Amino acid sequence: MGRWLARRLIITFVTFIGITMLVFGLMRLTPVDPVDLLLLNLRNQGGLPAGDLEALRDRYRKELGLDQPIPVQYALWLKEVVTNGNLGYSFGTGRSALEMVLERFPPTILLMGAAMFISIVVGVPLGILAALRRNRITDYIVSSFGLSIVAVPSFFLGLLFIYIFSVQLKLLPAGGMINPANPNDLVDGAKRLLMPATILGLAGVGPIIRYVRTSIVETLGKEYLVTARSKGLSRGTVVRRHAFPNALLPFITYIGLQVGTLMAGAFIVEQIFTWPGMGRLALYSINQRDYPVIQAFAIVVAVFILLSNLLADLAYGVADPRIRME
Repeated sequence: MGRWLARRLIITFVTFIGITMLVFGLMRLTPVDPVDLLLLNLRNQGGLPAGDLEALRDRYRKELGLDQPIPVQYALWLKEVVTNGNLGYSFGTGRSALEMVLERFPPTILLMGAAMFISIVVGVPLGILAALRRNRITDYIVSSFGLSIVAVPSFFLGLLFIYIFSVQLKLLPAGGMINPANPNDLVDGAKRLLMPATILGLAGVGPIIRYVRTSIVETLGKEYLVTARSKGLSRGTVVRRHAFPNALLPFITYIGLQVGTLMAGAFIVEQIFTWPGMGRLALYSINQRDYPVIQAFAIVVAVFILLSNLLADLAYGVADPRIRME
């Protein structure tokens, strides 16, 4: 177990270093000089120091370490990240980029958690039903539903939901996370969460249905399940005690991989429903060319996905001892 866990940790660390190199390199390939953006934002805010513009540009370039070779810049930047957690400062606000991203982290986690819950609650039972009714009308209906949900874009579903439930029926708020007049109203908060979480969760229902269906069908064909049926066990008992637990073991890893998909979907959903999460901040920073915030967002998301996948691997290893023997 210790050797297996050490391998997973080393792989995670090496992957993290590779991601930091990729993010840092991409930020340095942008066509706009970060110093020019910084000076432009300072000018727009009325905080540009007096003096020769070229001298100011050289001064900020030296302060930011941009006068060094790129490998040296990366080493200095990585040292700041590891030792101080410093991912730079926003060009627009001057605040810590990491602090700005982490402020938006809880709303995004809340949205993703609710969406994952909806995906599992809807997708797993439908996948099991499709497997037990394989090649029957029920299987075709469930599979068609899963494919249809995947085929419809999230932005279209979001606008459709807003039109039906907010504009026409006036049952749910159209956007936002809290009511400014009553921020402690949990019922109102749940109503505001329902539509974006449902839209984001439905995007994962189709793949979960197909994954669970395939796993159950394969497991039901195993010899030990055929033997169990021949000994007189009912089909429900065989599925509940043997097929279902064994078929869902790989599903643990799949859930870990879904974190990245949910994060990508949150970009669109948060924008549609004005949800104050990291995706909305990232889109705003991209429009403003606020590179330190974009870079911080990429690093935070990468760390979150790596940790999620690591936890999924650990859970899979605990559930299936054979994995730990590899």
